[in-house]
Amino acid sequence: MVNTLAVANAQTGGGYTVLSNLVLHLAQVDRDNDYILVVSRANRHAFETSAPNFRYVALPVWVHRIPLRLVVDNVVVPVLANKYGVDVFFAPNDALPPGLHCRTVVGALNLIHYQARDMVSWNGAPLLERCRILLRRKYYRHKTPQAMSRADHVVAISQETRCQVIANAPGIRPERVEVVYPGVPPAFMTPLNGHPTARDNLRLPYILSTSAILPYKNFDKLITAFAMLEHKYHVPHQLVIVGSAPYPSYQVQLRQLAAQLGVANKVDFRGFVHLEELVELYRGAAVFVLLSSVESFGFPVLEAMACGVPVVTSNLSTLPEIVGDAGLTVNPEDVSAVAQVLGRILQDHTLRAELARQSRARAKYFSWERAALQIRRVFEEVYTSGRVAGNQN
Repeated sequence: MVNTLAVANAQTGGGYTVLSNLVLHLAQVDRDNDYILVVSRANRHAFETSAPNFRYVALPVWVHRIPLRLVVDNVVVPVLANKYGVDVFFAPNDALPPGLHCRTVVGALNLIHYQARDMVSWNGAPLLERCRILLRRKYYRHKTPQAMSRADHVVAISQETRCQVIANAPGIRPERVEVVYPGVPPAFMTPLNGHPTARDNLRLPYILSTSAILPYKNFDKLITAFAMLEHKYHVPHQLVIVGSAPYPSYQVQLRQLAAQLGVANKVDFRGFVHLEELVELYRGAAVFVLLSSVESFGFPVLEAMACGVPVVTSNLSTLPEIVGDAGLTVNPEDVSAVAQVLGRILQDHTLRAELARQSRARAKYFSWERAALQIRRVFEEVYTSGRVAGNQN
C-alpha cells in the first residue's frame, strides 16, 4: 500500500514530482506485485494508470485539510492497511502511522524538519502563519525521527538526506537507509515546441532562478550579487525570478532591496508560472542560479541541467551532490564570488557552451526507471525479510 495523501492537487513541488512519477514508473516496471494506493478525489489523476495490478482507495477531497489529514494519516490509513491485509506499507512523506500490522518503508524527502527555526521561517510573516509553521515543524521534528527509527527500511532522496536521517533518528542502523535518486520530470526532456511565448516580453537576455521565494533560498544574496555583476561587468542581462511567495512581505523586502541597489527595473519577479512556460524560460536562460542554504534534493537545478542551461549553485547541503561536475558551486554568503562566477560565465562563450553540454550529460544520470526498479527491490527485500523473520519465530 502507498499513501499518497501528502500530495494535494498542486502539480508543483518536489513531493508531487517524486511520488507521481515513481508510481507511474512502478506501474511500468512491476507487473508481478499488487499495489493499493490511498488517494483522494483531488489527486487521483496524478497516479492514474491502467496497470491491472494497481487498485485505488479514494477518499474525499477534505482529507487534505490540516489538521484533518493528520487524523486520516494516523487513524484511517492504518485501518485501511490492516483491512486489506497489505504486506508492505510505503509512507513517502517522512512520517509513519501507528498500528500497522505489516512491514514498512518510509520515504525521507524533506530536510527542512531538521533545520533551525530561523532558517526556515520568516519573522515578517503574519503571526498566524508563523504559528502554523512552528506547529508543523514541531510535529515533523517529533514524527520524522520516530518514523525512521520504526521503519524496516528508509529510502532517502539524496546522500545529504540520508546523513541527516542517520544523525537524527535514534538507534537507526545505517544499512537500513539507502539513497534512491529521482529522475528528471518528463516535461523538461521533451523537444522545444518552437513557440517561445514565455520569453516574448523579455527584452533582454536573462539570468534565471526558480524556487519558492523563501529566506533560506537566499534571493537577497542573489539580487545583491546581480547588482554587483551589472555595475562591475556592465552585462545587459535581466534577473528573472520564478516562484510563488509564501510570505508576501518577504518579496516586498526583496523588491525594496533591488530598488536600493539600483536594479529594480532589471529584476523581474514572475511569480508562479505554468509548466510549459517554465520549460521555455529554462531553455532561454543564459545561466541558471540557485543559492539555497539547504535543499533536500534541488529539482530546479536538475530541471535546468536537463534543459541544457549552465548552472551556478550553492556549495551547501545537497546541491553540490546533484550538480556534480556539471556546474559551478559557490558560497552563497560571498556575494562578490557569486557575481564573479556569473560574470565569468556570461563573458566566456566557450565555458558557457561546455557547461551546457555537461548539464545535459549530468541530467541523464537521474532516471525514473532506475528509481522505480530500486523501490521495487526494496519492497521485495523488506517483504522477504519479514517472511524469514516470521518463519524463524
